[in-house]
Amino acid sequence: MIKLVDGKLVPSLLSYGGVIPDATMKDYNYITMKNDFEKVVDTLSTNLIIHSFYEEILKYDVTEDLQFVVYCKDTRKNKNDMELYTLSREFLDCNLYMCEEMLHKFKDAWNRLSEVEKYIIKCLYFNNEKMTDEEIFTSLSSYKNKFHSLKKSAYIKMNSYLGVNNVVSAKTFNEQFIDAYKLITLTENQTIFEQAKTDRLYDYSDGKKRGKK
Repeated sequence: MIKLVDGKLVPSLLSYGGVIPDATMKDYNYITMKNDFEKVVDTLSTNLIIHSFYEEILKYDVTEDLQFVVYCKDTRKNKNDMELYTLSREFLDCNLYMCEEMLHKFKDAWNRLSEVEKYIIKCLYFNNEKMTDEEIFTSLSSYKNKFHSLKKSAYIKMNSYLGVNNVVSAKTFNEQFIDAYKLITLTENQTIFEQAKTDRLYDYSDGKKRGKK
């Protein structure tokens, strides 16, 4: 339960509902999940710096009641699409739209976390004064091992919703573009070749189509 007292959250009352079971989390690499999530957080903050002229649009906040707030419009055609396309600066530095879309996808993924998972991520990455692990699990009236399970669950869920493992690098994106272009070119050439074969089989000398003998 989210409860504020004098404008401050009471962490010990937060719900643990929806946390991934420990048995399931054994199949995931915690360090990889943590590093990948931090890449996303770093990308959000870098977007603000690179597109400083649009800071009012790209800024974001996490409120005391654990809401992830964004200030740009959500122009996605598919509001259920949370997977990120790329974290490459090559594309994000010149595309404000992709930066806006990234914020809304992050917000949608955030909204699927449990209350306690939101609190842990907020304390680690979005507080003005970041908290240590010990400070966080003490505020939750929890114990160390349980806290680390909660933190790992939060990383796994955010990475899964955002599809961080499938994010396309600039190099891969270019390679995919070139492959797609080659496929289109091959298809067009095949069509031209088939038409040429057809033309050789028919006599069009008088403007009428007749099979050649």
